[in-house]
Amino acid sequence: MKKIKDILSNQIALLTVILIGISIVVTVLNPKFIEINNLKNIFVQISVVAIMALGAGIVIISGGLDISVGSMVSLLAVTCAWMINNGVPVLFAVAVTIIIAGSCGFLNGILAAKTRVSPFIITLGTMSIFSALSLVVSKGHSWLLMGKFQYLGRARILGIHFPSYVMAITFVLMFLFLRYTRTGRRFFGIGGSEEVAFLSGINVNGYKILVYVINALLVCLASLILISRIGSALSTAGSGLELRAIAAAIIGGTSLQGGRGKVLGIFLGALLLGVISNMLSILNLSAHFQSIILGVVIVTAVTIGRKK
Repeated sequence: MKKIKDILSNQIALLTVILIGISIVVTVLNPKFIEINNLKNIFVQISVVAIMALGAGIVIISGGLDISVGSMVSLLAVTCAWMINNGVPVLFAVAVTIIIAGSCGFLNGILAAKTRVSPFIITLGTMSIFSALSLVVSKGHSWLLMGKFQYLGRARILGIHFPSYVMAITFVLMFLFLRYTRTGRRFFGIGGSEEVAFLSGINVNGYKILVYVINALLVCLASLILISRIGSALSTAGSGLELRAIAAAIIGGTSLQGGRGKVLGIFLGALLLGVISNMLSILNLSAHFQSIILGVVIVTAVTIGRKK
């Protein structure tokens, strides 16, 4: 009984048990689930959301929230694709996209730091701005890359998709950053108590801006992987991704009150969403069930998290 309580009180252990349980059930119903190719596909399919969830998690840990990331993905995707289609060298187009991403993050950060407005309201406003800009750039059209930028999303090394490597490296680096650097630890301190952090001499506003910029750069990486994988970009490319990213972070044990969260938990949260999606596909169930299950998982995760 004590072991069960320990598992329920540990988000990572709980998610691990849930993932194992779902995998066993789905494998019994359809053995294709456990095939190597399917497992590889799950990891490449979650790469975009997982990287975005990592950024969302860091923002939430610091006491903020960013719901503009879906629209930001759309803006970055169509901008990069537009440049490549108009003869701009790929590396230069990517560099410009990174600069635009950093500017979007800076805008969110400066507004969050310098105003007393809720981050939800601020990023709701910038979400509308980024969405409108993506429509202006794309003019409502889809930009095809025609094989000009596919290595990042489609290449394989030792039979494993390149996005899986990018995702793994990103998570490892962010784990090291949050755990072993003073800046990373201060994100937790600001999220735990902004007033205490300020009284301790921490430049709270500066770190708030930084965390939103880091988030935007992670969103940029996810955007580049996305357009490279699908070979095109739409003004609605990031629609709904903000929900999945935030959901993965919350499911992984990141506290909405700030100051608490783990990189491994965020990854497991994204993996759980990916496994659920793959399960529905393997079992030939309607895609509408995915939204229902996603909602149930979010409510359950938040409920368990509030009891800790």
